[in-house]
Amino acid sequence: MIAIGLPLAAFLILAGWWAWVGRDPRPGTIVPRWSPPDLPPGPSGTLVDQRAELSDVLATILDLAARGYLVIREVHPSGVPAAGGADARVARRLLETVGLWRTEWQFARGVAPMETLKSFEAGLVVALLADADRVTLSNLRPIFAERLPAVRASLYDDLVRRGLFAVSPEETRHEWVGLGAAFAAAGGVAAVFLQPALAAGLALTGGVVILFARWMPVVTRSGAAVRDELLGLREYLARAEREELAARYDDLSTPAGFDAVLPYAIALGVSDVWLSRFAAPLAARPWYEVVGAETEPTAFGERLGVFCRAATDALAGARLDRSPVTTGRSPG
Repeated sequence: MIAIGLPLAAFLILAGWWAWVGRDPRPGTIVPRWSPPDLPPGPSGTLVDQRAELSDVLATILDLAARGYLVIREVHPSGVPAAGGADARVARRLLETVGLWRTEWQFARGVAPMETLKSFEAGLVVALLADADRVTLSNLRPIFAERLPAVRASLYDDLVRRGLFAVSPEETRHEWVGLGAAFAAAGGVAAVFLQPALAAGLALTGGVVILFARWMPVVTRSGAAVRDELLGLREYLARAEREELAARYDDLSTPAGFDAVLPYAIALGVSDVWLSRFAAPLAARPWYEVVGAETEPTAFGERLGVFCRAATDALAGARLDRSPVTTGRSPG
């Protein structure tokens, strides 16, 4: 009975605790909307699913670039674009065959003053560049893992400072996992003293507590309101056709309108949709430079999509909760 009764009691207690304390408040119905809330893209993605993911880091990088704090450079030593028409694809295949193809990306400091950055944004710039003026994506891969925990913590801290979480969701999960581990350890002690039923019960109880840990972080009421606004934005971006967007919001067809929304699309998991709808008409940006390409057949949206995939692959060398940029997200 103990082997079954303990984990069952733990399940019922935790379910009641979640319903009383852990369930997120929902102030209203999710309504598709265009206007983003007054929350930067990176923390927005973290708020929606309560995890600081690679997509949130990448969204912040693009937001900083669009605002003039970073410059992204696509470098082609071979002189052939990373993507484009038939000629570019043929040239790339030939160079890949002989092992000479290499497209590189660089992060460089922009002209905007660093003093105006928020703490989590400044922390990310430091994690990318340290004391250098520029760094390549390939060189960043092996060292970003050491700097990433501080970036993630700063995203959580920003949400707590804004009053959208009372406590960092990462800390909450760690506390519950620690409690579950304590039950499991107690089960190990019981096993040593030849009490198999108690040992099994405690071990299973620890497993139940650890299972519930992912659902225990909770947003504040104001955090739930902002999260629902973001879910409405994601819903709108995922459903609206380009013609509807252009008709209702003229500024979306401009570079500034595209740049303002793109980081949110990445953080909310709908970047492929956004890029596909606005790729063709949009020209390159001053914050995204192409170096060494002899021709420029590729629309900016397509080129930026190539960068996003490359950055995801490179930065994923630093293990994160989940890494795909284009995976849809759901609230925790």
